[in-house]
Amino acid sequence: NEKELAHLAENSPSAKEGILHKKGPGRGQGYKPRWFRLCGNLLFYFKIEDFNLESWKGNEPAGCIVLEGFTIQDESVHHHTNCFQILFGSSAGSKDDGTRHYHLMAPDYTQLHEWNKALSEASYEHWRKTLRMLQQRVLLLSGNVCLSVYDLVCYST
Repeated sequence: NEKELAHLAENSPSAKEGILHKKGPGRGQGYKPRWFRLCGNLLFYFKIEDFNLESWKGNEPAGCIVLEGFTIQDESVHHHTNCFQILFGSSAGSKDDGTRHYHLMAPDYTQLHEWNKALSEASYEHWRKTLRMLQQRVLLLSGNVCLSVYDLVCYST
Protein backbone atom coordinates (compact mmCIF):
# COMPACT_ATOMS: atom_id res chain seq x y z
CA ASN A 1 0.00 0.00 0.00
CA GLU A 2 2.75 2.48 0.86
CA LYS A 3 4.46 1.89 -2.50
CA GLU A 4 1.15 2.42 -4.31
CA LEU A 5 0.55 5.65 -2.40
CA ALA A 6 4.06 6.83 -3.21
CA HIS A 7 3.51 6.07 -6.90
CA LEU A 8 0.14 7.84 -6.84
CA ALA A 9 1.62 10.84 -5.02
CA GLU A 10 4.43 11.31 -7.52
CA ASN A 11 2.71 10.39 -10.79
CA SER A 12 -0.88 11.63 -10.48
CA PRO A 13 -1.76 15.01 -11.93
CA SER A 14 -2.02 17.60 -9.19
CA ALA A 15 -4.53 20.42 -8.85
CA LYS A 16 -2.02 22.36 -6.76
CA GLU A 17 1.43 21.80 -5.35
CA GLY A 18 4.04 23.77 -3.52
CA ILE A 19 5.57 24.56 -0.17
CA LEU A 20 3.44 24.95 2.92
CA HIS A 21 4.80 25.03 6.43
CA LYS A 22 3.25 22.34 8.64
CA LYS A 23 3.16 22.60 12.40
CA GLY A 24 4.15 19.51 14.36
CA PRO A 25 1.57 17.71 16.50
CA GLY A 26 3.13 18.58 19.88
CA ARG A 27 2.83 21.82 21.81
CA GLY A 28 5.63 24.25 21.16
CA GLN A 29 6.69 22.61 17.92
CA GLY A 30 7.31 25.07 15.15
CA TYR A 31 6.36 25.08 11.50
CA LYS A 32 8.49 22.98 9.15
CA PRO A 33 8.55 23.32 5.36
CA ARG A 34 6.91 20.48 3.46
CA TRP A 35 6.20 19.96 -0.22
CA PHE A 36 2.44 19.43 -0.68
CA ARG A 37 0.70 17.86 -3.69
CA LEU A 38 -3.07 17.89 -4.03
CA CYS A 39 -4.20 14.95 -6.19
CA GLY A 40 -7.97 14.57 -6.28
CA ASN A 41 -9.10 14.43 -2.68
CA LEU A 42 -5.68 13.32 -1.40
CA LEU A 43 -3.26 15.86 0.00
CA PHE A 44 0.24 14.37 0.11
CA TYR A 45 3.13 16.00 1.88
CA PHE A 46 6.85 15.30 1.66
CA LYS A 47 9.84 16.29 3.72
CA ILE A 48 12.20 18.58 1.86
CA GLU A 49 15.84 19.07 2.76
CA ASP A 50 17.15 22.60 3.12
CA PHE A 51 14.48 23.98 0.78
CA ASN A 52 15.77 21.84 -2.08
CA LEU A 53 12.53 21.66 -4.04
CA GLU A 54 13.62 18.57 -5.94
CA SER A 55 14.45 16.57 -2.80
CA TRP A 56 10.90 15.24 -2.38
CA LYS A 57 10.89 13.39 -5.73
CA GLY A 58 11.37 9.64 -5.51
CA ASN A 59 10.60 9.61 -1.78
CA GLU A 60 7.58 8.18 -0.08
CA PRO A 61 5.20 10.81 1.28
CA ALA A 62 5.66 11.77 4.91
CA GLY A 63 1.87 11.76 5.11
CA CYS A 64 -1.40 11.73 3.23
CA ILE A 65 -4.55 13.61 4.25
CA VAL A 66 -7.86 12.36 2.84
CA LEU A 67 -9.94 15.48 2.27
CA GLU A 68 -13.48 14.40 3.16
CA GLY A 69 -15.62 15.71 6.00
CA PHE A 70 -13.37 18.66 6.74
CA THR A 71 -13.51 22.41 7.14
CA ILE A 72 -10.87 25.06 6.60
CA GLN A 73 -10.45 27.71 9.28
CA ASP A 74 -8.34 30.86 9.18
CA GLU A 75 -5.70 30.78 11.90
CA SER A 76 -3.56 33.85 11.30
CA VAL A 77 -2.49 34.90 14.77
CA HIS A 78 0.15 37.00 16.50
CA HIS A 79 3.53 36.35 14.88
CA HIS A 80 2.29 34.15 12.03
CA THR A 81 0.20 35.32 9.12
CA ASN A 82 -1.23 33.30 6.24
CA CYS A 83 -2.04 30.37 8.57
CA PHE A 84 -5.01 28.03 8.36
CA GLN A 85 -6.23 24.75 9.80
CA ILE A 86 -7.78 21.71 8.18
CA LEU A 87 -10.25 20.39 10.75
CA PHE A 88 -12.01 17.02 10.70
CA GLY A 89 -14.99 15.68 12.59
CA SER A 90 -18.42 16.90 13.54
CA SER A 91 -17.10 19.37 16.12
CA ALA A 92 -14.66 21.07 13.77
CA GLY A 93 -13.79 23.80 16.28
CA SER A 94 -13.07 21.55 19.25
CA LYS A 95 -9.48 20.55 19.96
CA ASP A 96 -10.44 17.95 22.58
CA ASP A 97 -12.62 15.65 20.50
CA GLY A 98 -9.80 13.34 19.34
CA THR A 99 -10.00 14.35 15.69
CA ARG A 100 -6.94 15.37 13.70
CA HIS A 101 -6.21 19.03 13.02
CA TYR A 102 -3.55 20.17 10.57
CA HIS A 103 -1.99 23.59 11.13
CA LEU A 104 -0.50 25.01 7.92
CA MET A 105 1.10 28.26 6.87
CA ALA A 106 1.31 29.53 3.29
CA PRO A 107 4.29 31.60 2.11
CA ASP A 108 2.09 34.61 1.30
CA TYR A 109 -1.47 35.90 1.11
CA THR A 110 -1.94 34.90 -2.54
CA GLN A 111 -0.82 31.33 -1.87
CA LEU A 112 -3.08 31.18 1.18
CA HIS A 113 -6.15 31.92 -0.93
CA GLU A 114 -5.06 29.63 -3.77
CA TRP A 115 -4.60 26.73 -1.34
CA ASN A 116 -7.91 27.44 0.40
CA LYS A 117 -9.74 27.43 -2.94
CA ALA A 118 -8.02 24.27 -4.19
CA LEU A 119 -8.62 22.41 -0.91
CA SER A 120 -12.27 23.51 -0.76
CA GLU A 121 -12.84 22.08 -4.24
CA ALA A 122 -10.99 18.82 -3.58
CA SER A 123 -13.64 16.77 -1.79
CA TYR A 124 -16.10 14.50 -3.54
CA GLU A 125 -18.84 16.15 -1.49
CA HIS A 126 -18.05 19.48 -3.18
CA TRP A 127 -18.40 17.88 -6.62
CA ARG A 128 -21.63 16.05 -5.63
CA LYS A 129 -23.16 19.39 -4.60
CA THR A 130 -21.96 21.01 -7.83
CA LEU A 131 -23.45 18.17 -9.90
CA ARG A 132 -26.80 18.42 -8.07
CA MET A 133 -26.90 22.17 -8.71
CA LEU A 134 -26.14 21.67 -12.42
CA GLN A 135 -28.77 18.91 -12.69
CA GLN A 136 -31.35 21.30 -11.23
CA ARG A 137 -30.37 23.99 -13.75
CA VAL A 138 -30.71 21.50 -16.63
CA LEU A 139 -34.15 20.50 -15.34
CA LEU A 140 -35.30 24.11 -15.02
CA LEU A 141 -33.98 25.17 -18.41
CA SER A 142 -34.85 22.16 -20.54
CA GLY A 143 -37.44 20.05 -18.77
CA ASN A 144 -34.99 17.12 -18.77
CA VAL A 145 -33.94 15.34 -15.62
CA CYS A 146 -30.89 13.20 -14.94
CA LEU A 147 -31.94 10.17 -12.91
CA SER A 148 -28.80 9.88 -10.80
CA VAL A 149 -25.19 10.88 -10.47
CA TYR A 150 -24.20 7.59 -12.12
CA ASP A 151 -26.79 7.68 -14.90
CA LEU A 152 -25.68 10.49 -17.15
CA VAL A 153 -28.31 9.71 -19.78
CA CYS A 154 -31.07 12.28 -19.45
CA TYR A 155 -34.68 11.47 -20.20
CA SER A 156 -37.33 13.97 -21.24
CA THR A 157 -40.09 14.53 -18.68
